[in-house]
Amino acid sequence: MNHFIKEFLTILPVLGVEVFRGRSSKWDDALKAGEALQYDSPIFQVSVKKHGGTAYGQIIDGEFTVLKGSAIAAEVTRKDNVVESTRRQFELRKQLHERLNNEGAIVIDDKGIATLTRDVPFSSPSAAAAFVQGRATANGRREWRTKDNDTYADWEGRK
Repeated sequence: MNHFIKEFLTILPVLGVEVFRGRSSKWDDALKAGEALQYDSPIFQVSVKKHGGTAYGQIIDGEFTVLKGSAIAAEVTRKDNVVESTRRQFELRKQLHERLNNEGAIVIDDKGIATLTRDVPFSSPSAAAAFVQGRATANGRREWRTKDNDTYADWEGRK
């Protein structure tokens, strides 16, 4: 039965059913303490320079997940004169930002500070860092840090 449940929980997200994914509701206390909660991954953080906020992330179900309550850039900004691959990344980040905003997963207050209302999974820490900072690209392995200031790369190397 345990094997069946594990397989069931693995295949449902592939089919678009996300209801069984995510964290325990106790994550707020762990976030404040900078501790991992029932996951092998610590909670990482990155500063969002556009407004001085902080975004939080953790490896959940094998994906780098930006956590609910994280401050993120209110918009994705594009630099001129970039290579084609960077332009494509910008478009992807902008589309995701717009979709999440339309779904209510991003709330922007009257000061222009955007906050996530739900966890958002990414394929990599770099994609997550770029998204929360409103950029096309980022080196998430260096930008995400633990409360002890270890980078994601440092943690991954020890793991």
